[in-house]
Parts: sequence; structure tokens; C-alpha cells
Amino acid sequence: MDNLKDFFSKIGVQLLAIVVICIMAKLLVSAVSAFATRVIKKNENTINNKRITTSMTMFRSASRYVVWFLAILGSISIIGGFNANNALLTAGVGTVVITLGAQNLFSDILSGMFLVFDRQYEVGDYVKIGEYEGVVKAISIRATYLEMGGRKMIIPNGQVKDVVNYDKFITCTVTVPVSYESDINKVKEILNGICDEYFETHQDQVLEKPRVLGIDAFGESSIDFKLFAKCYPMKHFSVPRQLREMIKIRFDEEGIVIPFSQVDVHITENKSSG
Repeated sequence: MDNLKDFFSKIGVQLLAIVVICIMAKLLVSAVSAFATRVIKKNENTINNKRITTSMTMFRSASRYVVWFLAILGSISIIGGFNANNALLTAGVGTVVITLGAQNLFSDILSGMFLVFDRQYEVGDYVKIGEYEGVVKAISIRATYLEMGGRKMIIPNGQVKDVVNYDKFITCTVTVPVSYESDINKVKEILNGICDEYFETHQDQVLEKPRVLGIDAFGESSIDFKLFAKCYPMKHFSVPRQLREMIKIRFDEEGIVIPFSQVDVHITENKSSG
């Protein structure tokens, strides 16, 4: 009876110690997260905002893994008894398991470190990674988090390839079809005026005044002009729409026709001789 009592007493002490370790780990992770958040907010209006935010998100992620790994290791050691040899054995077994079953984890972690050191992109950048495109919301030790149109894309750092970083600007073009009967000099004058007006009223959208590149193609039913603009990241969706709206309104005022596809049908009458 005494042996059974001692057994349950020992189990109780071990469980209590494990609970204490878990609480301490949670508190430490929360403290690190709060510290990182304070640093990010403190520097949100500085020149190095992106770099600091990226570093803090990576630090927060790495510390979470380290703290919980040590907490789990400590809990296993408690179950096996407070013994240095048991702790070393546990670490050895853990190393074998990780080597065999978590090679991708190491690949993601190493790739994440290189991403930060090489500064391929930072939090807040608009990037294209393979087939995915969006704003970098966070870079953890294992994955990169993109957001676009309400969708959150999680890309393991080991799978990050073919990165295009639109850190400064994104170019966009607008094709403007006009009828063959239009006065091209007048069309160019109107388009240049629209570019001037747009830049005056939308300097938060574009880096510089949009340009009229000239005639881009001769279509089946139209002459196609092309406009070119350097947009701030995430503004390359709205800029073409706004330009098209201004062009349509001005063309209606000036009587410039935007043609629709037309098909000429010629009917010939066969007259049989004889």
C-alpha cells in the first residue's frame, strides 16, 4: 500500500512539474511575442521598418520553436527521472527521429535563414513566388505567409523559388483602341492630357506621370494605342481601371470612337448563264 501511495505521489509530482514547465514556456513565448510587437510598433514609421519587422517575426518564430522544444525535452526528462544520462539519451533519440522524419523541417529552417540574411524580400513587400503573388505578411522560421484578396498563402521556405520582388514599383499598361477614321494626332493629344491630369490627382497611385507609348498595333477593327505607368505595389490593379474610365469619359466628350469588333459580310449573286 505504501509503495502504491509512493508511486502515485511520484506521478503527481512529475505531472505538476510538467504543468509548471508548460506554463513557464507559454509565459516566455508570450513575453517574447509582446517584446517583438513593441519593437515593430516602435519602428513602424522608420526607414528600417521592413527590416526590423522581418527580423522580429523571424525571432518570434524561432524562439517559439526553441522554447517549446526545451519544454518537451524537460518534460520527457522528468518522466524518465532527473538524470543527465536520461536527458542525453532523450536528446539522442530525438536527433535520430528528426534526422529520419523531419528533413523538410531543416530545409525550411535553413532556407528561411538564408531568405532573411540575403534579404530577398521582407515583410510588407509585394512579391511573386512561383505561381503565388501577394503581400508578405510574415516570415517565420519555417514558412512565408502571403496575403492577396483575402486569401492567405503559406509557402514553406524550402519551396521558395523564382522570387520576383516588386519592392519599389510595378509596371502596368493600358491598351486603348480607336477607330481607323480617328485623327491620331488628336488621340495622342487627348491621351497625353489624361496622363497629365491623372498624375496631378493620383500621385499616391503612381511614381511618375503615365506615358503614351504610341501606336502599339493595327487591329482588325481598331488602331491600338498603349499607355505605360509605374505603379506603387498593390496599386497596379486600380490604376488601369481609373485610366480606362477617364479615357472613356474624355473620348465621349471629344467624339472619339472606341470600335467594337465588326465583320463585313459580302453577298454575291451567282448568275447562271444560259
